[in-house]
Amino acid sequence: LAQRGVESSSQQEELETLKPMLIVKSVDAENMMAKIVVDRQAAAQTKEIVSAEEAASTASATAAANLKASCEADLMAAMPALNQALVALKELSKNDISEVKAMKNPPAGVKLTLETVCLMKRVKPNQVRTPGKAAVEYDFWGPAKLMMADVHFLESLIDFDKDALTEETATEVSKYMNDPEFEPDRIRKASVAAWGLCKWVRAMMIYYDVARDVAPKKVALASAEASFKEAAEKLRLSRKAL
Repeated sequence: LAQRGVESSSQQEELETLKPMLIVKSVDAENMMAKIVVDRQAAAQTKEIVSAEEAASTASATAAANLKASCEADLMAAMPALNQALVALKELSKNDISEVKAMKNPPAGVKLTLETVCLMKRVKPNQVRTPGKAAVEYDFWGPAKLMMADVHFLESLIDFDKDALTEETATEVSKYMNDPEFEPDRIRKASVAAWGLCKWVRAMMIYYDVARDVAPKKVALASAEASFKEAAEKLRLSRKAL
């Protein structure tokens, strides 16, 4: 019994010695469990954030893609007229242009066509003062003949920068668009070359009208693409934090 008492006393002393260590380990375990809970909560919150950012990124990408497709579809609507006009121009020869240039008294449709081409190319008319008339008249025929004398005249129309057409020019040319004399089929009876030039002017105006309507969509597209890039970058950083 005495031996057992000694052993019990020794065990009690050992337990007393280990007690601080056990308390520390218990606290460490509690802290670890608390940290695990916090980490799990943080991970769950991060996953929610990533999920939300994935949805935002997808929505931004979809919006940008839809706007881009809409812009392209609108512009494609103007392409048939442009292509037909370019084909008509490429079929013309320098002799065809020379015939127009040589006209002494061109028909109204031919004059109108060359006036519009001058306006498109920013060729200024001659000012004509008629005795007895106070108002100054403007004549495009002389400048038009000089314009057509350029050996690269047709090439300049084929290579014309349609996106550089200004609102001022388009407004000036638009005044001719409803004139019955400025109709390709009617003009063709007087001059094949003028017919091709008329189709070119009309095609440029069709493209301008479409491009003007598309312009706000292009602004929205740029904004949508910027939003997508921002959302994609946030998503990348959030995924990296997982």
